[in-house]
Amino acid sequence: EYDRGTSQKPGSILQGSGTTPTLLDVPRTDGSTTRLVAITDHADDRIHIVIYHRDTGDIISETPLFDHGHSVTENSLIAYDCSFIIENNFTETGSAFLTKNPTGYPGVARVEVNADATDAKLVWESREASLSTVPKLSTKNGLVYLYTREINEDIPQKAVAWYLTAIDYETGETVFKIFTVHIFNGGFSKAKLPPAEQVILLSALPQTSYQGSLRFFVNRDKTFNSDAKISVALPIYIAFALALIAFLSWLNPALKASFVNGGLGDTAASNAATMVCCCIQFFLYFPVDKLLFRKEKKTESELNQIAAVSQLG
Repeated sequence: EYDRGTSQKPGSILQGSGTTPTLLDVPRTDGSTTRLVAITDHADDRIHIVIYHRDTGDIISETPLFDHGHSVTENSLIAYDCSFIIENNFTETGSAFLTKNPTGYPGVARVEVNADATDAKLVWESREASLSTVPKLSTKNGLVYLYTREINEDIPQKAVAWYLTAIDYETGETVFKIFTVHIFNGGFSKAKLPPAEQVILLSALPQTSYQGSLRFFVNRDKTFNSDAKISVALPIYIAFALALIAFLSWLNPALKASFVNGGLGDTAASNAATMVCCCIQFFLYFPVDKLLFRKEKKTESELNQIAAVSQLG
């Protein structure tokens, strides 16, 4: 059991833990290993990272995180060595991945388990505000990569400035911030670290699930190794994806207005409208994707022939 609070917090999707259970095996001084699992709770004032012993279910530590009254997370934790890294997703503009350009509160923290895995403590807490992207740690260079929205006196109140931000794993100090774009919310996607020391950030267009609509660019093997005639199927697919984005961009605010008129609050109406649009996209996108880039199933005799040829080769 854990403390799920008395109500849903701003920035959360549901009243409860927003984290995927994260596993960590901690080496002990006697050569053995302690198997841990961690989540965050949904306590009213400040959330806690709750660390359990996987074999017994006992709680070894509950560490409070982030500012009083502005503390929640909806992203998975980073687990490395003897530490967990957690980011704050509290935002009064609604769930960050459902909001065009959320504004939120700072907080990225590292909590370290002690040598005999009986307790944990807060090592550092950064004041960076990483609202809507799953953080990523590079163990090669010791940097934690975030996608942060900068708000300060030099930036107009209504302006949006998103940055690729890196903080030092050991100290929590900000190493660099690189301006990326003005309008793209990360949408709870995750940063990717390819082997060539690059960082790839997936962003979402306002009010649509941009990543899903253009997913064929990621799954290129499926697209170009299908039985479809690419010169025909690909233009149709692109036209369909753009039409779907345009349709959902129009539908989302229309649904939100309808829900508000029906008595829902602004945040609830926004979340409900986005959920409806996501369902529509799911039930439209995948059938078209399967239809355009289908791959005919081989008969048993054809599979046997392919296997025979492979053996000869």
